[in-house]
Amino acid sequence: MFVDREEELSWLISLYNGRLRGAKYNVVVYGLRRVGKTTLLEEFIKRIDYGILLRVSYVTSGRELVDNLIGALSDLAIKKNLDVPKYDYPQSTFEALKFLIEYPQAYSEANNIVLAMCLDEFHLMIENLASRIALEERLKLRDALRKVFWYLKDSLPLATRVFWVLSTSLSWHLLEKYSKTDPARKAFLALFATRKIEPLDRKSSIELMKHLSIALGHEVPHEVAERIYEVTGGIPALIELVIGHVSPRKIKNVEELNRLLEELSNLAEFNDFFEAILRFIDEASRYGRNMILRVMRSIACGKITPSEIAKDEALDYNVVYNLLEELVEMEFVEKQKLNKEAIYLLKYPLMKTWLLSTKPYISTMDREKLRASLGIMFDKYIEGLFNKAKELNKPVVIEEKNGALFNNTTDRLEILPIYKVYTPKGPPQRQIDLIAIGRIGARELYYLIENKYTMSLIQPGDVEKFIERVRTLVHEEGIKNYVALIIQGGEGGYHPSSIAVAVRNNIVTVTKIGLIKIAKKSDTQKSHSLGNTPTPRKSQNQMQTPC
Repeated sequence: MFVDREEELSWLISLYNGRLRGAKYNVVVYGLRRVGKTTLLEEFIKRIDYGILLRVSYVTSGRELVDNLIGALSDLAIKKNLDVPKYDYPQSTFEALKFLIEYPQAYSEANNIVLAMCLDEFHLMIENLASRIALEERLKLRDALRKVFWYLKDSLPLATRVFWVLSTSLSWHLLEKYSKTDPARKAFLALFATRKIEPLDRKSSIELMKHLSIALGHEVPHEVAERIYEVTGGIPALIELVIGHVSPRKIKNVEELNRLLEELSNLAEFNDFFEAILRFIDEASRYGRNMILRVMRSIACGKITPSEIAKDEALDYNVVYNLLEELVEMEFVEKQKLNKEAIYLLKYPLMKTWLLSTKPYISTMDREKLRASLGIMFDKYIEGLFNKAKELNKPVVIEEKNGALFNNTTDRLEILPIYKVYTPKGPPQRQIDLIAIGRIGARELYYLIENKYTMSLIQPGDVEKFIERVRTLVHEEGIKNYVALIIQGGEGGYHPSSIAVAVRNNIVTVTKIGLIKIAKKSDTQKSHSLGNTPTPRKSQNQMQTPC
C-alpha cells in the first residue's frame, strides 16, 4: 500500500518535470531494506506519462538484463502507441550494460519523449554484472567494478532524454565512505540527487495497520497497534508481515501479541527479512558476519556496553567498540551516552526475538532432516560439528554421485580427524568464518570454511569474495594443503554462475543435503561422530534463549 510518501513522491515528480524542461537531474533513493522504496517507485511510474520500473536485484547475466529491459519497453510501447527501435543483441556482459544505458536513449529519441528509468536495488545488479565481467575478461572483481563505474559516470550524462532513478538499500553515507578510496564510484555518485526513505512514523504506521487489518477481517485494538509499531520500528514490510498473522488470530491484547511474536521468529518469512538485513550489514561492515552476529547476539542477551560484550565474547575492546559504532551508523543499533560508558541497544525489538531464537541442531528423532530453525547460530553449529571431529579415529569420507551433495564441485570429500578449530583474526580480507586443521599420521589438511545460511541463491559475488579471502590467507600463512568449503545450510542454493566460479577456483560447495550427509555418515563411525552426540533434553524455554 502507498502510505505517507506524498512528500517523496512530489519531489520525484518535480525533478522529472525538470527533465522535461531540459534539466539534468538523476536520482538515488536509499534507506533500510523493505522500507517502501519499491512502492514509492511504482506509484511514481503511475503518476507520469512515460516510465518503467526494472527489478534488477536478481539479474545475474547480460541476457537477463536485456530481456527484462526490452520486455518492459515493449509493454510501454503497446500501452502508449510508441515505436520500438531495432537493436543488435549484445554479445558480452559489458556490452549488455552499455545496452542498458544507450538503448533507452535511442528509444526516447525515436518517440520524442523523456523516459523515467527506475532500477530497483541497482547495487545488487552492479555487483552481479561486475562478477560476470570479471570472469569474462579475467579481471579482479574490484577492477571490474571500477570499469563499470567509470563507464556509467561517462555515459549517464549523455542520456539526455532519460531520467534515471536508482534505489538502493545501502545508506548513502556508507556509499560515500566507500567512494573515498574509489574515484570511479565517487565520480559516479556525484551525478545524482539523493533522498533517504525513512520508516513510517507512528501515525502513518497505525493508519497502515488499520487498512491491512480491516482487509483481513479483524481490526487490531489500538494498544496492539501501538506495540506493533514499537517492535517493527515503522518498517512497512515488517508491519505487513506481523499484521498478516495478528489479524487472522484476532489478537486482543499485548500479552497475546507478545506470545505470538515469539512464534513468528521461527517463520521463514521473518528469517528472510532479518537475513537480508544481516547480509547488508556484512557487505557494509569491515568485520565478518560471524563477528557481527556475536556482537548483536550479546546485545540481545543483555550485554549492552562495549566492555561487557568484549568480556563476554573474548574480543578486543576496540574491535567491539568500532563495530558497535558501525551498527549505530547503519541505524540498526541505538547509542545512549551515559556518564561512564555508552550503552548500545538493538533498534528493532523483533530482531532481538529473532536473535534469541532456537539454535540449529540435528534432530535425534529424525536424522534425515537438518533442524536449523533460523540459521542465526549456524556458524556455531558448524564450529561444533568440526570440534566433534576431534574424536574421530579415522577419516569420514563422503562420495558424490549425482551432484546433490556438492553441486559436482567435487566427487569426494574427506574429513580427517580434527586437531584444531579456530576463527582467524586480522583484517577483513582474512576474515573467513572458520579454519579446521585435520591430521592423521603425517598428513595435515586445512579446511577453510565459509558458512552460508540463506533462503535465496548464493550469488557469484559471494563466491568471488570468499576466493579472495582464501588466497590472501593461504599466501600470508604459507598454507600448503587445504580444502576451501562454502557450506549452505538454509533452504536456498547456489546460482549456476556461482558453481562455475567455484569449479574454476577449486572451491567445494556443500549443499544442505551434503551437510546432512556429513552428519549422518559420521554416525556409522564406531568412535564418537561429527554429529548426534547425545545431549540433555532441553525445555522449550531453554531452546529459545541460548544466552
